[in-house]
Amino acid sequence: MVKMVPNIHDGSLKMFECDIYHKPTDAFNYFNFESCAPGHIPRNVPYNLARRIATIVSKITWQKKRLEQLRPRLKNRGYPERLIDDAIAKAMALKREDLINTKRTRIKEKQLTLVIDYYPNYEDPATKIREICNHTFPMTDKGKADKLQTPKIIAARRQPPNLGRILSLNQTRDHTTSGNNKEGVFTKCQDKRCKLCTLNVIPDKTYTTKNGTKLTRRTNMNCKTRDLIYMLICPTCKKEYIGETGIQLNSRMNLHRNQMNNPQYRILNSSSDMFHTGGFGSQTEAIQGDPPHVKYGSVYAFG
Repeated sequence: MVKMVPNIHDGSLKMFECDIYHKPTDAFNYFNFESCAPGHIPRNVPYNLARRIATIVSKITWQKKRLEQLRPRLKNRGYPERLIDDAIAKAMALKREDLINTKRTRIKEKQLTLVIDYYPNYEDPATKIREICNHTFPMTDKGKADKLQTPKIIAARRQPPNLGRILSLNQTRDHTTSGNNKEGVFTKCQDKRCKLCTLNVIPDKTYTTKNGTKLTRRTNMNCKTRDLIYMLICPTCKKEYIGETGIQLNSRMNLHRNQMNNPQYRILNSSSDMFHTGGFGSQTEAIQGDPPHVKYGSVYAFG
């Protein structure tokens, strides 16, 4: 947050006062002190947060207020009180002018970054590799010794795969048949219990909305594809509704159908609009078992 301070002599705005603003919904979920990580990472979190406040906030009174607000937030994340006090005192001892004008110097020394999964019981890989090199190539030969010293080995650690990462997918699943080599094709699953197969699902790879936006389906999909973005088109009123789902597309359409047929379940405004205009549209007949006035139109899945 930047505040303009007027000049008391001519009323012009020449000075800037900077402060930090947090949204009311900010949960302040900082890195937990008890998390499985190298010890230097949680130990440096309080200092870096305090240094950030000292760099951004321009007035000393504001700095002290923001730092005091930071203290209970860090305590809630399991940080020791002594570590918090040392970090705040260290940040307050720095001059804001020096923090703003800090210039990073490029490291001219050749470096080799070794990235491995972090496990608390593992030894430092860089130290281990140097021990192996020293044992394999005795340092009697100065030329070999120079080569082993350059480049410098830096150990970088990354979070190992956990259950959440294994179960979640970053890419859209492809549930289409293996014989279809084309990209961006939507094929119906042909399951007798699938009600989405009876709807008018747009098979085209691209679709242009009424405001001119071009949408593209970049992977093969079918009724059981998860983790996608879809659009419902009503040809009666020309309205377009865009939604996203992590469950199967046909299951999401069943939820839309249930919300339209039962007023007590209509959470989205689009459900009421589609109900009053005759469902998703009138391109297809009503599905057996649904009220006769509810008809369903077009569905386009694209991402």
